[in-house]
Amino acid sequence: LLLPLVIEGRVVGSLGLDTVEPRSFSTAEVNLAWSVADQVGGALARAWLDKEHRRLSTAIEQTVDSVIITDTKGTIVYVNPAFEQVSGYNRHEVIGQNPRILKSGKQDADFYEKLWKTVSAGQVWHGRVINKKKDGTFYTLDATITPVRDEDDRVVNYVALQRDVTRELQLEEQLRQSQKMEAIGRLAGGVAHDFNNILTVINGHSELLLQRYLDSND
Repeated sequence: LLLPLVIEGRVVGSLGLDTVEPRSFSTAEVNLAWSVADQVGGALARAWLDKEHRRLSTAIEQTVDSVIITDTKGTIVYVNPAFEQVSGYNRHEVIGQNPRILKSGKQDADFYEKLWKTVSAGQVWHGRVINKKKDGTFYTLDATITPVRDEDDRVVNYVALQRDVTRELQLEEQLRQSQKMEAIGRLAGGVAHDFNNILTVINGHSELLLQRYLDSND
């Protein structure tokens, strides 16, 4: 007797039963075998799901981007180590809290209202936000907040993926300032050169006038 092992509508293996002597399996035996096959399939599904969860958990724990998961009311239920490193908060300090503990005051109420309106409507939000670390310093993030849906298409969580771009913005500002100073230097050099040419002409004419004056007095 050979029965398929099915997980989520896909055959992943088979369950085989043999008899010592050639004979037909009874209906009761076939039904029992089907029950065993269903139980084995369920056990395999749970094992595979647990493996996928471990793989996903490892990936999230080791990513360099901050990950925050909240429930539908905005209460934090998970943060990864990258979040702890960037924000200065450990997970025990923020789990059960609202992300507003990170608010810097650099964005107005309308900013957060539009953000919440977007995600609560089941849409993905992208944007840049300035948050405040535990020690009070500010940092800038490029963030994506994605609603997570269950099998019935209901939003059950929100996942925020955040990348710290503070250092990048500082380097960009330094580059802009350097380019600005270089442009000012070139402009000043050009003005000085032109002014020097004017002074040369004035000096030449002055010497000619002085010489004529001296000649006339002789």
